[in-house]
Amino acid sequence: MIGLDKITGRITSQAEEDAAQLLATAGEKCSQIEAEADAKIADERKKISDSLISECENIITRAKASAVMQKRNIILKAKCLALETAFENAENQLCALPREKYIPFILRYAGAAVDFTPDVTSCSVKLNAKDRADIGDELIASLSREYPSVVFTLSPGVADISGGALLDFGDTDVDCSVHTLLGLERGDLEPKICSILFEDAFR
Repeated sequence: MIGLDKITGRITSQAEEDAAQLLATAGEKCSQIEAEADAKIADERKKISDSLISECENIITRAKASAVMQKRNIILKAKCLALETAFENAENQLCALPREKYIPFILRYAGAAVDFTPDVTSCSVKLNAKDRADIGDELIASLSREYPSVVFTLSPGVADISGGALLDFGDTDVDCSVHTLLGLERGDLEPKICSILFEDAFR
């Protein structure tokens, strides 16, 4: 029995040593696996974090670009509206000139139309209803004195214009309305008006 106990003791002792070694090895392996898992998790978290940060930065960049574009569009619309208002006001002011200035204004452009229409002998002048009643006869008399070779008559009809005159030379019609005259001068006037209106605005 003593011999059997010794053999059994040795086997048990060896088994315990093997088990302890296996457990130690398993423990090291588990620690290694856990460390690798932790590292992988940390790496994935960093990638996710970096991706989120990058996406947020992209969103911010796009939002800023959109805001800049919207600001430019708003400013452009405001400038266009201000410019249109300036020309509308100019048209209203020209049409509201006192007769001693308004008649020479129309005469100047109507006369230029006569000069550029040689060999004409007659001209029908059409005005809007208000101007026809207020200055029609006086304008015809002024044109007749300035261009005695042309017979000027006041058209019985009225023109749908804010001011100025429509000239009918028979074969040729010339638009000398205030709106059209301003339009012809707009290319030269716009830079000057813009420099006055927008020198310090919207900066």
